Amino acid sequence: MALSNNKDIEFFDELEGQITPTIANSSFLNVRLVYGALFAYYKFERGRPENILFFEHAFEESPQVLHCEMSSKLFELACSTSVVDKERLELFTTNFFKPNFLINWDQQIKNKQRLIADFHRIFRKVNYLDEQVWNKLIETTVKAPRIMNLENYHLMLNGMLWYNENPQSPKFQKLSKEIEIFKNKIKQNENRFWRYDPDVFRDFYF
Repeated sequence: MALSNNKDIEFFDELEGQITPTIANSSFLNVRLVYGALFAYYKFERGRPENILFFEHAFEESPQVLHCEMSSKLFELACSTSVVDKERLELFTTNFFKPNFLINWDQQIKNKQRLIADFHRIFRKVNYLDEQVWNKLIETTVKAPRIMNLENYHLMLNGMLWYNENPQSPKFQKLSKEIEIFKNKIKQNENRFWRYDPDVFRDFYF
């Protein structure tokens, strides 16, 4: 329901009212149900704090269980919802999102340019600056093999430029070498370079 943007508040409240300690702690709960519950809470921006906290704790206990395709979407939503305050978001990010990304990086992110590009987009959007996660992202980006999609390339380049130019970034003005290496992936490919000049600043992609 939340995924389809169907915000039937009355139906949501009815479902949420049926979540009791007995149900919440029952054996039928699995990763997808916990993900679905949190996604709905964040998207609808309503729900009992104790229920939201319960489902968040479920992921904190086993941060590796959720696939990064799903955790990245949940992270983006958690950063914009009103039902998670700043202090709780920082704690949830430290205890779940960050370890989830790092533990699963090599198997779930490293070889997926679309997902790598989406991390650049999300981190830039929510102003996420963690140095350890960004080190992995920059390393993976620079070592990316043949660029298959210019839209993904655009998001990755702009992500690195943003992280390099942000005064709050731990890598402020320290990524010139990495950025130049990444730009050369396009400059050395005539079929790509005529369509996209990485030295021409743009905050959009045709």
